[in-house]
Amino acid sequence: MDETSTLGKKFRHHFRVPYSLFKTVCDAFSIDNPIANNNAIHDSRIKVLVGLRFIATGYAFDTLEELSGIGQETCQRFCFKFLEWFSSRYHEEYNHLKQTKEEIEHVEGLYHVNGFPGCMGSADGVHI
Repeated sequence: MDETSTLGKKFRHHFRVPYSLFKTVCDAFSIDNPIANNNAIHDSRIKVLVGLRFIATGYAFDTLEELSGIGQETCQRFCFKFLEWFSSRYHEEYNHLKQTKEEIEHVEGLYHVNGFPGCMGSADGVHI
């Protein structure tokens, strides 16, 4: 999928990751959880999408059930397991504090041009 296309942008908006990273996450999930698709009723890629949507939006499990066709209890169990796996697998790579003056100035500059002078990061829409 072309990540600059309308569909690519829509995917990133819904799941907060580009499609290429989604594919990487699916591959890693399958490697780390080799039984993910064995005897599974639902494709692990759909479950990964459910997990990403949960992380991105905090949707209630009944909403995730409606969107995915996967039962509410299954969504809930999977999301908590996925969140634990995802954070342990990707936290260090994607979440780190800026260390050098140049890194801090770069990030602060990005927030400044978007109307948040002095900001160095954000979490759940709270600018720090």
